[in-house]
Amino acid sequence: MDFGVSEAMSVRLAMIAEFMDREVIPLEGEMLHGDPETLAAGVAAAQAKVKQMGLWAPNHPVEFGGLGLSMVDHGLFAEAVGRSPLGMTVFGTQAPDAGNIEILHRYGTPEQQDRWLRPLVDGEIRSCFSMTEPETAGSNPVLLATTATVEGDDYVINGQKWFTSSADGAAFAIVMAVTNPDAPPHQRSSMIIVPTDTPGFNLVRNVSVMGHVGSGHASHGEVIYQSCRVPRSNLLGPEGGGFVIAQDRLGPGRIHHCMRWLGIAARAFEMMCERANERIIDRDGNHLADRQVIQHWAAELDAEIRGARLQVLHAAWMIDQHGAKAARDEISAIKFVVANTMLKAVDSAIQVHGALGVTDDTVLAYWYRHERAARIYDGADEVHKTSLGRRLLRRFGPSAPGAGSERPTGGSASATGERSVYETLGGEALIGTAVEAFYSKLRSDPIVGEFFTGADLSALETHQKMFLTAALGGPDAYEGRDMRAAHAHLKIADVDFDLFIQHLEDTLSELDVEPERIADVLDSLAPLRREIVAAPSDTPDEWANVDPAGGRG
Repeated sequence: MDFGVSEAMSVRLAMIAEFMDREVIPLEGEMLHGDPETLAAGVAAAQAKVKQMGLWAPNHPVEFGGLGLSMVDHGLFAEAVGRSPLGMTVFGTQAPDAGNIEILHRYGTPEQQDRWLRPLVDGEIRSCFSMTEPETAGSNPVLLATTATVEGDDYVINGQKWFTSSADGAAFAIVMAVTNPDAPPHQRSSMIIVPTDTPGFNLVRNVSVMGHVGSGHASHGEVIYQSCRVPRSNLLGPEGGGFVIAQDRLGPGRIHHCMRWLGIAARAFEMMCERANERIIDRDGNHLADRQVIQHWAAELDAEIRGARLQVLHAAWMIDQHGAKAARDEISAIKFVVANTMLKAVDSAIQVHGALGVTDDTVLAYWYRHERAARIYDGADEVHKTSLGRRLLRRFGPSAPGAGSERPTGGSASATGERSVYETLGGEALIGTAVEAFYSKLRSDPIVGEFFTGADLSALETHQKMFLTAALGGPDAYEGRDMRAAHAHLKIADVDFDLFIQHLEDTLSELDVEPERIADVLDSLAPLRREIVAAPSDTPDEWANVDPAGGRG
């Protein structure tokens, strides 16, 4: 793999580094203990200079003024501007606007893009993202309680949100609310645009974070939606698509976060080393840097930052080469590794600075207050570790290729005389129910209808039944080349297999299948998912002409 930087990107990074040192970092004093209006004027002046340099919002879509950066380049940019809390804002790439821009670009209608996306990219307005609730677990968005009920041509939204970051002064919110309460859990919520001047949108307060209330962009609002009525045309993407959209937003977004954190870690490390070299600690003129413990801290922290940086660049490279779905493990890992590396760097720098480190005379205490949440938002460390650990262990479980089987999976069951997972689940009837429910949902999705005809979906449905039947140890007639043909058809159509697996799990739960049997199904399908992710995009011609009845046409 090649993390080489193009000549054009090298020039941009050099310009950004120089600009950060000359124009942005000096504004931090005003941010920490100055006048908000003076700070706003300074930031606006810096933003104007960034636009003149042609570096405004480089990560945004090209058609809206962005530079078409790869994920690796975007990560390097985030690292460069992450050296100051003001960097992202000065360059027009701050959260939550950056993520909302991604949503509006991918899922917004032309009308929504004209009204909200263009002025957001241009920095004329700000936005907020309203998902987290005080009474439900933020790490599990299927538990959301806020509702959006259809009344005529409108949605009426009711619920309480908090940590709606940057709601103070935002022009609109993107709200995640339950629109389909009777649907499977991952298809219940939708994302809806709510202008903040809509009656019923109530910004209750800016939540105090470790003693800092904040204002404007640097705030976390508590919002109550009280019979807040907006047109149904404000829906983003398909109804019930909120969970999928959130995943689209959060996956690559973690690259931006992690590289920004590495920018923080690098600067904190520099501040630690500079302080250790200048701080005299005895009458003989010795410095903190002469102490072995500080030398060990410097060596260990440098190694950890280097390792974390390479890990993030690898994840970004994986996304560039294979897409976010294929980089799922890498994305989960960097979230908890980099957050902890960054926090260790900040804590070590504070320790070396002594009393000065806990004051607002440096930026370290600001980071200590505001970046501790890095281990919580976008999925708590423990959630990512559990998810990644489960996937890793399944690869070496009984259903993994080459592993001994302690329970019946795939075709091995018929050879031993034991009942397969397919048989213990009730065979074709249950598989058929799950697949048919999934494709029924697809047929009602207008976006899917733009790409697939009814015949296409019927063929896909047939082959997915065949594929699952074989994977779970069903009739031998579905093995061999028929399996390869079904695999090819699914790959050609780029069916989101992870989404299907999630839906299958939900369906089995709703049909009261025992949890142990559901675990058997998921374990049996783990190798299958790896095949689909790893399969080449240019499927051999001999597999491409697929007959819905099975086999090659």
